[in-house]
Amino acid sequence: MKIALGAVVLLLALAAPAAANAESTGPYSSFQFASFGSIGEGFGAEQFERAEDAAVAGDGVYVAMDGAIGGVRGIWRRDLTSEEVARVAPAPAILPSISEDGQFVSFTTSAPLIPSEDHNGGPDVYVRDMSKPFAESCTAQTVEEHECPYALVSTPSKKAEALTYENASPGRGALAAGRTAMSADGRYVAFVTTAESNLDGPHTPALQVAVHDMQSEATELVSAEIDPKTGLPVTVESGTGPQDVPVPVQEESGGTYGAAFPGGASTPTFPEAANATLGASISADGSTVAWLGQDLDEQSRVLEEEPFAPRAAEPLWRRLRDPNAPIRRVTGGSDPESAACEASGEKSLQTFVSLEDPCQGPFERNPTEGIFTANQSETNGLPRLSANGMLVAFVAAGAKYLPGGNEFGGAAEGEANLYLVNMLPGLTRVQAISRITEPAGKEGLVRVDGIRDFAIAPGGGKLAFVTRRGVFPLPGLSVLTPQLSVAGENELYVVDLNAHTLARVTHGFGGEEEPTAQEHGETISGNDPYTEGQGAFSPSFSANGQVLAFTSTADNIVYGDGNSAADAFVALQSAFTPNPPEQKIGAAPPNPSPATPWDLFAEARALGAGAEVDAVTPGEGQISARLETRLLQGRHVRSAVIAQAADDSAAGGIHDLHLAIPAALLRLVSSKGQQATVTVHFSAPGRPTLVASSEITIRGHGRAAGRRRRARRQTRRHGR
Repeated sequence: MKIALGAVVLLLALAAPAAANAESTGPYSSFQFASFGSIGEGFGAEQFERAEDAAVAGDGVYVAMDGAIGGVRGIWRRDLTSEEVARVAPAPAILPSISEDGQFVSFTTSAPLIPSEDHNGGPDVYVRDMSKPFAESCTAQTVEEHECPYALVSTPSKKAEALTYENASPGRGALAAGRTAMSADGRYVAFVTTAESNLDGPHTPALQVAVHDMQSEATELVSAEIDPKTGLPVTVESGTGPQDVPVPVQEESGGTYGAAFPGGASTPTFPEAANATLGASISADGSTVAWLGQDLDEQSRVLEEEPFAPRAAEPLWRRLRDPNAPIRRVTGGSDPESAACEASGEKSLQTFVSLEDPCQGPFERNPTEGIFTANQSETNGLPRLSANGMLVAFVAAGAKYLPGGNEFGGAAEGEANLYLVNMLPGLTRVQAISRITEPAGKEGLVRVDGIRDFAIAPGGGKLAFVTRRGVFPLPGLSVLTPQLSVAGENELYVVDLNAHTLARVTHGFGGEEEPTAQEHGETISGNDPYTEGQGAFSPSFSANGQVLAFTSTADNIVYGDGNSAADAFVALQSAFTPNPPEQKIGAAPPNPSPATPWDLFAEARALGAGAEVDAVTPGEGQISARLETRLLQGRHVRSAVIAQAADDSAAGGIHDLHLAIPAALLRLVSSKGQQATVTVHFSAPGRPTLVASSEITIRGHGRAAGRRRRARRQTRRHGR
């Protein structure tokens, strides 16, 4: 039994907010350095020494990242329009999330930025207000006068003081995940405690999920124990207010367990926790929280006699601001919420694993590990949410996906694959799930390497992921870019659920066929020279999905990258439009401006079975052109590159490029004419890449061929 991508795509209109309509389709065709800019007046533009954990604001104007520039470490915000780089917080701050307008940035730090309120000795979660001047830390006077740019997030409810951490080892306290911890308006921030605290009263166990309201200063415990009969949270009298409060998930004997899965053999300490799955995601509208949970039978509905080890992990989901809202399992080995399961009266799954079992979920039950094994150290397994929280993207590793059948004898099940689930009520877990990636063989990184990180666009129509895998066989997706035959670094890919396409975003200077790369030592021929941590990571979409931020250690994405370390980039999406788009010029490199204007002029015209491009380049370099249009492929109309040409040693001056459409593709083009886009790129070492586009009308043989076929049929019918 196969579950098609369309099962979820058909529900996007119901599940996604109005912002989904703004998401366009088209390639991510140009890159900008995000970790490059000027840190103030009197300073020239320069490249960061290191930049990681890129998070783009919803408006697509700002990117927040942690790193170092000019020898100064901390969190920074880069304005993509002006190249201005502003300091957000001093080191050792990590893991930024940013509001839609870029004014608010959340992060985790072990530094007491408000000493009068933060004296617990552990890491805490803060929010920076970028409308207030930067400060290394706040004095009692700036706090009193409301001029402090920082505000504490990891606090007891309604108290202007940091949590107290009891019996905490160094480096444990509270943590907010990067990219997805803050709502779009900056009001709500989700975090997880990594030490015993006073979050919900004295001796609150570690690994609890909470959300802080920056306006009311209330902190809501999201993870909670439930009544197994009703599935609703257990509450007790608060003692400090009129409302009852939930009971936190308790420690299990023999070890420290709580609501949130730490992602390894033990709870990581600061700053190592930055590389873990630990954390919580909040939807852009602030309505929903998701986390990778453990102690599943304590905080979510399971079958009455279904066993679970404390560390068995599954993604969990809950609506906020309703003490009676249930904590729901996103997916798993069983589906106790299914109406058919409830009607069956089953107390445990049947011995023979089958999707015919009314209580069976999409994955084969694994009571020890759940659907995410603890050894996935290089995979960020934190589930991510669409803007309204109704779509959940997650990765599963070590669990057999039953609708996929017995693929390759189950040999590749240990590697992480990407899935999407619709949380609309009334859907069984099998009906709600859609698989985005699947293994392409039994072994070999290029076929089975895991999904290492991922993101979902707020509108829900796009998913981004990074992997060293290069072959993608999933039916229903058209792969628009060349598939890699040899594994290398982690590359960034985007799936467009509305257009049913998959495309590799990252590539080298030479174009889509060239993978990203960086300097490495000698290796045996045929072996992957890179480690799991090299290449692209931390993808992040703007609200309309047209700006995609990410970090990468590769040094061949843009010219001028010379720091041999991770950098932040943004990929800009080009949409098909009846009007010629504006010419886009990449950020200036850190070298003197040329004496003559560095401009590209290009003009295209239709010519027979293709197009002719006249271009004027400002100097020596590489020039390429491609012709794109929309073709009917099967039952779907999709964008496709139908012709391209290049000159790798072009001299400055006038160039003619001929774009010849192959005969096989020419038959798919209307003979009456259809719109196409010609895009010209010019690049040279140490210079910004220049891009120019224009619209033309091309004519093919499509309809004429149809008339010839009809004429032949009539000839045969009349015996001539």
